[in-house]
Amino acid sequence: MTSCTLCVPYGGGSPTSHIISKPCVLLLLMAGAILSSFGTANGQIRFGDPIRLPEPINTEFIDFSSSISSDGLELYFSSTRPGGNFDTWMSTRGTVDEPFGEPEFAVVGNHPHLSDNGLSLFVNDGDGEYGSTDIFVYRRSSRLEPWGERVNLGPNINSDWRDREPSISKDGLTFYFTRTDPEQEETLPIELWVSSRSSTSDPFGPAKKLDAKFNDGSAFSPSISHDDLSLFSSVAGEDTIDGSADIRVSTRLSRTAPWSEPMDLGDVINTEDNEFGPDIARDGSTLFFSRGPRDVFGNWDLFQVPVQYPALGDFDGNGILDANDIDALLDGADPAVFDLTGDSQVNLDDRMFWVHDLKGTWIGDANLDGVFDSADFVEVFLAGQYEDDIPGNSTWATGDWTGDGEFNSSDFVFAFQDGGYEQGPFVVGPAVPEPSCGLLLGISVIILCWLRRGIV
Repeated sequence: MTSCTLCVPYGGGSPTSHIISKPCVLLLLMAGAILSSFGTANGQIRFGDPIRLPEPINTEFIDFSSSISSDGLELYFSSTRPGGNFDTWMSTRGTVDEPFGEPEFAVVGNHPHLSDNGLSLFVNDGDGEYGSTDIFVYRRSSRLEPWGERVNLGPNINSDWRDREPSISKDGLTFYFTRTDPEQEETLPIELWVSSRSSTSDPFGPAKKLDAKFNDGSAFSPSISHDDLSLFSSVAGEDTIDGSADIRVSTRLSRTAPWSEPMDLGDVINTEDNEFGPDIARDGSTLFFSRGPRDVFGNWDLFQVPVQYPALGDFDGNGILDANDIDALLDGADPAVFDLTGDSQVNLDDRMFWVHDLKGTWIGDANLDGVFDSADFVEVFLAGQYEDDIPGNSTWATGDWTGDGEFNSSDFVFAFQDGGYEQGPFVVGPAVPEPSCGLLLGISVIILCWLRRGIV
């Protein structure tokens, strides 16, 4: 067993360093991988190279846990630079293409989270009314006005535990944060909690702990995306690199759909150091996060990394809608990754959507050349997998058009019902013609002749 140190900043004072006893497991990383990725229906979302923010954002002091405004022109972050004590600073820039300017002291407290309209700023601070660390909100009437007096969020959010690291949804109705039992802080059992309300004029309701898939280690740094469909967080546990803190993300198809299992962001983001404090830009183009040594307190810096989005349906992220992508749309596949129609399922509707709306072709177009004709029959029968009694060995290119892993008569039925045989290129919009009985009979005769001639 190896001891791994994780330093977590509590309220107004210095962070407390906790020793966590756990095995330090080095994940096997994919050789030759240039970009890490996590899956969504948009394909594999990939990251470029992380960039350490230059001075005057990062300094010789501790700089961490940022929150960027919806227009990308204000950056709030925690710092120990002179003029504050683990408090929040703010830097501005004229356009998103310019560097951030000299930071100014903003408010007392750390782990800032700026609301979507830029009029509320949430922080935690050690000068708590309910516990040793509470969460507060500062408000202002416009972005040109200074921040007003802070307000404690009250007993539904704050407790006699340590409540920290706020993150609020775009509509202001869902509030995520972390909670730590001070009686067990030597083992660092940090947990993710959530609270909700009916309107922004209402107080938040009683908080509840997120389910076990989020709290399977010491989970912290929750950050909800602008569209409310991705929940980033950090975790320290046996499944992270050397037991350090790593960033992960959970996704969902809609606000009422269940969250997926959290997915590690990979070795481009996560290293043997601690990575925490994720904050995704409102347009999804940039992920900000913090990084610092695992075994040494301090030296934390802010980083940013570009996020790259392949085309919808390009599941392997190679820039091409090809057979590998349609073969991924199997019944029972993870809806958080492969559901294209938004019904929380992966089924024939998703294959139809991929084939018609994304690829612009017909069911039965085995070679994906844009038409369904006799060349496709020749290709699939030459593959020799028609009713071959080998379970699950068939693909789109070898005749499995329904996605069940088999090439049999059901694939012909599915293709002929689509009505594209010898109809030329697929055109989005007009009604798909129904195949006539004569056509189906003719195709059956062709297939029978091929079988008798020994093509298969």
